[in-house]
Amino acid sequence: MRLETQQVQILFVHLQPHLVVHSATEKPERIERSVKALMDAAAAFAIPVTFVLVPSDGSAPIDPLVPFVDDRNCFVAELAAPFLLDGLRHRLDGHGRPILVVCGFTTEVAVLHTVGDAIAAGYRVLVPVDTVGSQSIRAEQAALQHIDRMGGEVMSTATLLSLFAPDFRDEPGSSIVKLIRALNA
Repeated sequence: MRLETQQVQILFVHLQPHLVVHSATEKPERIERSVKALMDAAAAFAIPVTFVLVPSDGSAPIDPLVPFVDDRNCFVAELAAPFLLDGLRHRLDGHGRPILVVCGFTTEVAVLHTVGDAIAAGYRVLVPVDTVGSQSIRAEQAALQHIDRMGGEVMSTATLLSLFAPDFRDEPGSSIVKLIRALNA
């Protein structure tokens, strides 16, 4: 099994320090390592990334995302359902990439709404579980089950990365295996 990276784009939703610090389901450090690995893969494969942030002091994302945020790829609004943002759907559709990877906080609110709206819009949606978090284990489990029932594909970041380049003997697979190993550093 393999994903064609030219079909993929990534959406990071509400991954901000003042939110992620409250994750009870995935350690904030693990979320950051997983997001960094995805960003490294996105840079290597020219995968477009988009950010949705809630208003806060500076509206900065978690550290691994900071260098990649700019005025063209970032939307700031206080919404549980990011697809309600003017311009977000236009940006995502404009990439012409039908596979959307969704990462974010909280799983039972922002991620769940985003996944449902993206599926309704015709996207194939992948959710790497170690890039999402919640304040409640039970709420996140229910949300992940709901995502699965809606047709979203729940997997680990390691699995997703391996789908980008499953042959680890040569590039780009040998670089991907390094990203996978870094997840547990």
